[in-house]
Amino acid sequence: MVAVRKALILVAILLLALLPVVRAESSGLYWAKSYGGSYGDVIKAVKVLPDGSIIAVGYTNSFGAGGDDALVMKLNPDGSLAWAKTYGGKDSDGANAVALAPNGDIIVAGYTDSFGAGYEDVWVLRLDSNGNVKWQKTYGGSDEDVADAVALAGNDIIVAGETWSFGAGTPKYSNAWVLRLDANGNVKGQKNLRGKRLGCCQRGCYRS
Repeated sequence: MVAVRKALILVAILLLALLPVVRAESSGLYWAKSYGGSYGDVIKAVKVLPDGSIIAVGYTNSFGAGGDDALVMKLNPDGSLAWAKTYGGKDSDGANAVALAPNGDIIVAGYTDSFGAGYEDVWVLRLDSNGNVKWQKTYGGSDEDVADAVALAGNDIIVAGETWSFGAGTPKYSNAWVLRLDANGNVKGQKNLRGKRLGCCQRGCYRS
């Protein structure tokens, strides 16, 4: 059941990412593969390289150093595994988003319970094209902070997510949190936002 769930999660994402290719196939399916071990392994985001290779990120409970570890995989265009690496410490760590730099670097954003200042911190890693860490940094306060999205603006890195450490209503309620980093992960600017409407987050729903 776990393997089937992993396959369906990955294929659903890949079909969206490869939609022009999939539509060209009479069968409606390009390929389907599962990846993982004996425990929970999840893919959260993918990016497709110009040559058709795929970078997939998420977390794994089957491999690595701790409970959950961030997982980054590179797949060949046919779905075969080029490489897979885990990143993390003794507690739970994961990747939620990925962006690709023009020079081939892989920018991964997510969360870490193993490193940083608080209960859970935003975690950003810059990897080379082979998955080797060029740098990794944590951002956050004394409570829970998570990155859900990452994008590039020129050489800068834009990270977006939630913070229970900063802003109005914390730590009971979360705030949207956006950070602008330079190419080396140094903070150039950050904002936290919370409006006056009903909102929902990982800790439930609230009215501000």
